[in-house]
Amino acid sequence: MSRERVTELVRLLLEASEQGRISWEETGFRDTYAVGGMPHGLSLQVTRARFNPESYRPELREAHGRVIADLEVGSGDRDPDTLALDALRRIHRAAARQVQDVEGNIDRAIEYLQDLRDKTITSG
Repeated sequence: MSRERVTELVRLLLEASEQGRISWEETGFRDTYAVGGMPHGLSLQVTRARFNPESYRPELREAHGRVIADLEVGSGDRDPDTLALDALRRIHRAAARQVQDVEGNIDRAIEYLQDLRDKTITSG
């Protein structure tokens, strides 16, 4: 698959991730998240490299797990694709926030602290 097609895949993945139209799932591998509900047994995942945290790799896999398209982009590359690197960084961040339910946990922490404050005001 050409780099242009994979770059288009990354662009559409970023758009869908930032608009909340994708359901991300944990994969069991560190810093790797997969798109849930892919058709035809396909798997699409984004991984942040373990030894270079500024390197990302999206992979499209077929039903048996074989990689059929990938693109590795990192800040340590001789000629880094800065647009793709930024897009993959944003995709990975969005996936992690969704899987870890960051927004929900922040809301629960705020609610807890507001309840504590309200209890202090009414009892004081």
